[in-house]
Amino acid sequence: IPLRNFLMMYESPLKPDRVVTTLAELARKIFNPRNFKGFVSPHEFLQACSVATKKKFFTTQKDPAAFMAWLLTRLHTFLKDKKTGKSILNRCFEGEVVVRTSLLNDDSAPTLEKKEATMFLTLEPPPEPLFKDQRDFIPRCQLFVMLEKFNGETMHTTVKGEVKRYSLRRLPPYLIMVFKRFKKNNFAWEKNPTIVEFPVKNLDLKDYLAQEVADERFNPETRYDLVSSICHTGKPEAGNYKCFVHHSPSQQWQEIQDLRVTPVLPQVVALAESYIQMYQRADVQADGSFTEVDWEAALEHVEEQPVVDDVAPEDLAEAGIIIG
Repeated sequence: IPLRNFLMMYESPLKPDRVVTTLAELARKIFNPRNFKGFVSPHEFLQACSVATKKKFFTTQKDPAAFMAWLLTRLHTFLKDKKTGKSILNRCFEGEVVVRTSLLNDDSAPTLEKKEATMFLTLEPPPEPLFKDQRDFIPRCQLFVMLEKFNGETMHTTVKGEVKRYSLRRLPPYLIMVFKRFKKNNFAWEKNPTIVEFPVKNLDLKDYLAQEVADERFNPETRYDLVSSICHTGKPEAGNYKCFVHHSPSQQWQEIQDLRVTPVLPQVVALAESYIQMYQRADVQADGSFTEVDWEAALEHVEEQPVVDDVAPEDLAEAGIIIG
């Protein structure tokens, strides 16, 4: 919603970017209440993207996650403020992840902590089992199991012998998740068909926040509602993509594939092979406003943890605690 509002009020500079201007024009046409026609053509925007990418995404079917990453980078490059280096995309999608790096089998080495800004989170579904009990077996996995990657304790070993642990630090108003379903081996692309079971409403990420920012002063709202899901059906290099979008005024889910728009139940959304998901934080209002936290002020008022001294056994005995 904030990005839509920004595009509808966008004024082209002296040297405009064709991708940004056509996207702004498309947003105005879609949300124009006086539209004469009941449909809007995105061909001008697609043509501008084709020219800007030198037809990289338009000759054959490509990965939508790669196109999304390119589009976010393109918009941020031409919309960022020259003084701050921030754009409307930072305000909508940017979060922070804490990465703690240590060496494998070397406890004496110090642990390095780094804060990295990210526009979306990547999650890996578990691999498909080699031996199946039934012929029509469909592997399933809970989203919360995949989110254990960001609990701050799960270890991820790299090729360089480093151990990385991830945890969330700052939650954005709109959270994008990408499930890494496609993987290329020595011969061809492979697809992981695991069905990810996820909640459509009230996805709470409080348990995955770093300990130092788990206070409500840093992340006052940690619950999210699903607003969009892109799914893939069929073979890895072919197949079809379709999108599920939640229409907030009518509280109705719509399935969009090419020119076909069909209302569906929320249960259908949860059973699809989701590839990219977008969640909206619970405090985002209908006009696009949301709670913004002043991190510098919150960090200044962090109270130091009091140090608890070791208590002697005699004092514990006097308090009625029996040792041993």
